[in-house]
Amino acid sequence: MNEEWVEVVWGGETFTPVSYQTFKVGPLTMRTKVKPNETPEQAVMRAWTALDKAARVIYTNEKTAFLARIGIVAQEARETAKANRDTKG
Repeated sequence: MNEEWVEVVWGGETFTPVSYQTFKVGPLTMRTKVKPNETPEQAVMRAWTALDKAARVIYTNEKTAFLARIGIVAQEARETAKANRDTKG
């Protein structure tokens, strides 16, 4: 029995919501067997759909974590500035 496989790569993206601060999603790779009565093109689209769905979930999670980290850094900067002002008196 000759099995046919396809491999799909979702190349990845870099996002820069704040200057000089980035986060990335991907690259993601999926290898899948072509199902009976399915063309290789259909298998590619099935894999691509799965990778795209996964990338959207990863993007949402990474964006949320990124913005939380930026908020922490901003809060620390405010606290440091306030402490510096208070010591100068």
